[in-house]
Amino acid sequence: MKVALTHAEAPASVCTNKHSTTGVVERVKEIGEIFEVSDRVVYKWIDNFNENGVIGLLTHKGQGRKSILQEEHKELVQEYVEKYPFQLSTVCSELLNDGIKVSKKSLKHFLKSWDIPINEQELQSQNKIKL
Repeated sequence: MKVALTHAEAPASVCTNKHSTTGVVERVKEIGEIFEVSDRVVYKWIDNFNENGVIGLLTHKGQGRKSILQEEHKELVQEYVEKYPFQLSTVCSELLNDGIKVSKKSLKHFLKSWDIPINEQELQSQNKIKL
């Protein structure tokens, strides 16, 4: 059961279903605004639903942007964090010198995922847990 039109089908719908292309485009834009995504993403959702039903709307492993910092970078990052404690901008600069461009925000995310403290409070909290 198709519930919506794909981007490619929109022009044909003017003749076959008496829907205006403008109406479809406006609806897609409205959905995009609600979910804060582009029109292209909404059309992809429609295509996925039409091809696979509700299962097609699930997020699958491997979707999304791949991580800049990988497990192989962990040792290097730890080295810089120990050398420049709580100076994430400096750590980012050092990584850039090694050819790894990473934002401070991304670096924080990776440090948290690797349980590496990024500030004094986290370090103290981590030390209390170890005792």
